[in-house]
Amino acid sequence: LCGNGDKCVCEYEDVVVEPCEQTDDCTKNSGECVKKDDCKFPFICDPDLCDEAEGCVCRIAKPLPCEQTKECYASGGVCVKDCVEVDGVRFCYDDLCSSSDAAAVDDDCSCKIERCPDENDACRERGGVCKVYDDCDSNLFVCDPGLCGNGDKCVCEYEDVVVEPCEQTDDCTKNSGECVKKDDCKFPFICDPD
Repeated sequence: LCGNGDKCVCEYEDVVVEPCEQTDDCTKNSGECVKKDDCKFPFICDPDLCDEAEGCVCRIAKPLPCEQTKECYASGGVCVKDCVEVDGVRFCYDDLCSSSDAAAVDDDCSCKIERCPDENDACRERGGVCKVYDDCDSNLFVCDPGLCGNGDKCVCEYEDVVVEPCEQTDDCTKNSGECVKKDDCKFPFICDPD
């Protein structure tokens, strides 16, 4: 159903995929039971708190160590511990994370505001996001300094594999499918090479 020889297949659903059933354990951890493929970085994906046999994990947002303030949020920042300024791209403001209720806000928290470009075609084409170099997890992602400007201070964080998309065909579309690389088609989808 798709071109490109044996490299592409038409991926479509045979049956409706049932959503994951929420569990008390996941709810107690402020999480949501989702299919494993729907849980990606920066979330914590805990298979022990949902029905792993059904392909479900508990998607939990990573907790922030500092209480967030309206002032910091309105400035486009986030309150963090141990903020380190990077000339021209990261700024740390102690006064935006302070409060009249000193017990509610940790004294070593600062408002971290980053100024790497939000929009960048070269980075976006790779499925990436521009961020300050020391926020890029080089153990999990490529941290490319050549795609976001600002020298090597801003990098494009993206997954290592860049795959050329398969060309969509009318035959595959008629089956309510999508042409994908053969290796990317997984259960519960039908992977039709014809």
